[in-house]
Amino acid sequence: MPQCLAHGRPADAVALAQFDLLQRRLRLETERKDIGLEAFIYGAAERQPWTKSIVRHRLNIQHRSAFPVSVYANASVCLEIQDTGICVVDILHLCIPKFEPARCLRGSPSRLDLHSALSVVCRGHRRRKPKGRDSVRPYTAYDSVSGWNQIQKEGQRCHDEQLRGGRRAKFAVVGAGFAGVAAARRLAEFYPGQEIVLLDALPAGEGAAGRSSGFMLDRVETKIDARNTGPQADWQTAILQSGLAWLHDTISARNIDCDWQDIGHYKTSTTLQGARELDHLLARLDGKGISYRRLSRLDISAEIGAAQCTNAVWLPNCVLVQPARLIQGLLATLPDQVKVYTNSAVDRFDIGNPHTLGVGPHEIKADLVVFCNNVTLPFFGYGGQRQLTVYTYAGMTPELDDQELAKFGTAAAWGVTPVERLGPTTRKLVSRRFLFRAGFSYKKELPFAHVEPYLRHMYSQRYPQLKSHAFEYVWGGALSMTRNGAPIFGRMARNIYALSGCNASGILKMTALGKLLAEEIADADSPLLTDTRRFARPQWIPPEPLRSLAVSYNVARMKKAMRN
Repeated sequence: MPQCLAHGRPADAVALAQFDLLQRRLRLETERKDIGLEAFIYGAAERQPWTKSIVRHRLNIQHRSAFPVSVYANASVCLEIQDTGICVVDILHLCIPKFEPARCLRGSPSRLDLHSALSVVCRGHRRRKPKGRDSVRPYTAYDSVSGWNQIQKEGQRCHDEQLRGGRRAKFAVVGAGFAGVAAARRLAEFYPGQEIVLLDALPAGEGAAGRSSGFMLDRVETKIDARNTGPQADWQTAILQSGLAWLHDTISARNIDCDWQDIGHYKTSTTLQGARELDHLLARLDGKGISYRRLSRLDISAEIGAAQCTNAVWLPNCVLVQPARLIQGLLATLPDQVKVYTNSAVDRFDIGNPHTLGVGPHEIKADLVVFCNNVTLPFFGYGGQRQLTVYTYAGMTPELDDQELAKFGTAAAWGVTPVERLGPTTRKLVSRRFLFRAGFSYKKELPFAHVEPYLRHMYSQRYPQLKSHAFEYVWGGALSMTRNGAPIFGRMARNIYALSGCNASGILKMTALGKLLAEEIADADSPLLTDTRRFARPQWIPPEPLRSLAVSYNVARMKKAMRN
């Protein structure tokens, strides 16, 4: 008899009997070979699984076999399938994308007493079907306005149009950031003449796409978080370079002015831990044959003026842009068949044929829905156990005079990313301003009264030689982060697809993945898409309060490493 992992005592006999009964009633067919499956079963009286007993069963699926999916009555079950496709399951419905719906041979619910919720987590996604017209959590706008948008001239901004009335479309894309714009543009190429609706809750360019630092690094080794190695790192680099090439072609063909500067960037460290990490980075670059230039202390002072920096290298693999102008230019040049509606937050989502998206009293009916809304994806019932939300903060100075600009080196523009994951990201801008990005918060945006003094303090420490450390604009931006850096990508349910998990690589990564998601929908296979299906498997993240504890622990560990 299975043993309880927590206490080593036999599992409840009645529960096991009902487990065996339902095992014969619910079956799943798949074409995959030797897929391992673990079922974690929590009894009805033990609703706090992290402190109570757990019964674990190890099961296997053989090639083309009918597999019994098991569940206790009055229990919630989490089934994690390894090396397979995305699943959507509740107690009455079971299906796998790219496969036929499973046969669900149900007995009498009253006889089985099935008051359980069955969810299957697969390739890093939890499937929970939204229920009813009020299933979407209310959207909360940012407390601040992006400085990138504020410094744009009026003629450079994309026109905002809200959704009015009802519309019928072939595709509805939720989220008008880099992923959503790329998906909509690519879908228009595959389905000319079919109407595509692109929705965003904020004004054009005010989402995360218009709040980044504008770095487009095309090699994974040079990023702040470069955890992966081997084939997965090669795939990530291929994704970044694919996004860069597609953006370059799109911008050139449509004459989008976004301050495109192919000038590389600097990687710096200010601590002993950072110096060690920089040495490891250079060893990886040497192994890949990637060129770089190491700076002396005099070079650091002359080129970027950072008094605290002790080590720095210049790397050629980076393009700098004005992100708000880039996303607004991409929105303004979409094909006519793509209808863009901003300031149009989706507050209702009904699954059907067609699906219905509600925006206040207005609605859109679409045959297929694509969610490219990153941090708000869990609002629609998808990805909540595979991603978390982090806010980062930036300040932008007023225009600086020649004397102050000279303290940042002789070049007209440059960008710096830190080796240390908690270090500041900085840019000297062609608009005669300076961008300073530092600090983060988990789950919630911090108020301006907390953020502005912190940024000013960090700025003064990094550049004490300046006369003033005031900012004209201060804002925050949300990132969707996954545990292992892999994106949420693919089919969630019938005619529902999603993309999330930018992991601080929003411009290039989400552009490439948005394009690939459209190709997935259109069945346009490619080696890069095949690799994306293979590696887009974000790991499960435990729920609260363990999630907050894990975030706090990791931040404390990084701070300690920097102090030491």
